Amino acid sequence: MKRMKSCYFVLAAMLAFSGCSPKNEDSKVSQASVSETTETVEKSASEEFSTEAEETVMTMDTTSSSASEAEDDSGMIDKKEIDQTGEKRAYLKNACTDEIIEIDDFTSSTNSYFVMNNFQYDNNAWSEAFDIGRDYPKYAEGDDLLNITKDLDMPAKVDDFTVIWESSDETIIQPDGTVTCPHDHSRYVLLTAIITKENRTVISRKVVRVARDTYADVTTDKILRADMYHDPAAFQYEGIDESFIGHWFYELEDPEQFYLFDNAAGRIYFTDEMRGKTRQIQLDGILSEVHIETINEACLQVYASRKALGLQDWCELRYDRVSSGLGDIAYDFAQYYQDVPVHGGVRLMIYDENPNQFMNSWLLQIPEGFDANPKFSKDEAMQKYDLYEDKITLEILELNNEIHLIWNGYVKNKMEYVYIDAQTGEELQRDSTFVT
Repeated sequence: MKRMKSCYFVLAAMLAFSGCSPKNEDSKVSQASVSETTETVEKSASEEFSTEAEETVMTMDTTSSSASEAEDDSGMIDKKEIDQTGEKRAYLKNACTDEIIEIDDFTSSTNSYFVMNNFQYDNNAWSEAFDIGRDYPKYAEGDDLLNITKDLDMPAKVDDFTVIWESSDETIIQPDGTVTCPHDHSRYVLLTAIITKENRTVISRKVVRVARDTYADVTTDKILRADMYHDPAAFQYEGIDESFIGHWFYELEDPEQFYLFDNAAGRIYFTDEMRGKTRQIQLDGILSEVHIETINEACLQVYASRKALGLQDWCELRYDRVSSGLGDIAYDFAQYYQDVPVHGGVRLMIYDENPNQFMNSWLLQIPEGFDANPKFSKDEAMQKYDLYEDKITLEILELNNEIHLIWNGYVKNKMEYVYIDAQTGEELQRDSTFVT
């Protein structure tokens, strides 16, 4: 995602030092207390946040999309991955500690796991069965692989294929797709689909994460802004004279169970700098007593951090996507101005085995009175510069130290990408897409 490039090096460095330590908990955990299935974050968070999440793959697919392409040379496979029948065996691996758990020994866990060799199949298996394994289960609107809050679509039949579903923890996900959200912590559950047609079988396995409902009823309108306070002893500042950090509470029975930037939260590292027209603010430390585990909670945390992140009222953020790697989860929010995407955003990084959190914002400072309505139309841009119609986008970004409303897109039959002033029709920049 283009807007996220500016923080990749910072995140890579932080991941290298974040460290993961095992919890030493039994994978067959006891059943958590449960409550009603929660509403989607699209309803529980402010309209400021959109929940059109992109699915992030949590399984390690070591097979090809067709049986003919999926035949492996056993000489190239680690012997521990071969079962007694000579087939590659499926097992689970902890994303943080590399701990291995057998499929039959896994129930559910608060730790992140992924499936090794998640497809098992007959030699003459139908290629369409692999597509079913990848496409299902289907998630409700606003949900995705890492944030399930409502029932799943787990059909018993797809086209001419019969599908038998199995869940490693039926107290959370039943084989018919019924979801009961855990209350204390979000949990990873293994789903298995046995896909059969004419005695040819493909077994597909996928680990999904069901969101807890602990704070599902908390919405941004329940966040109270208290008086601003100044406590320079609690923070380390770089490049700024002073900073007033917002302190907020939720309207809950015990409001102090969920707060941000309190003195008791520990040392928070705060940096603030301008890079051209982009203001980059980074926060690192124990930002909240609550360890963020859902999209809804991430939305609330970012919303409550608006003041600390230098967000003004006109700066709109929309939830964009969630991704996972090495046991850590990143929640990305895209910047918008008058419904137009801006080359800026916020990333909230939650470490699986570390109380510290990391928030990085790189927000384009839009000048007052900026016109976000293009006078040079999309059709005019497409015709004048011979662009592919389905690859033209309108965006606000900085070029040559100036903020522009631009059309950008790919030139037909050329390995070039062009940036066009959406007000004048002038070509501002042209890049080659040829990779050497």
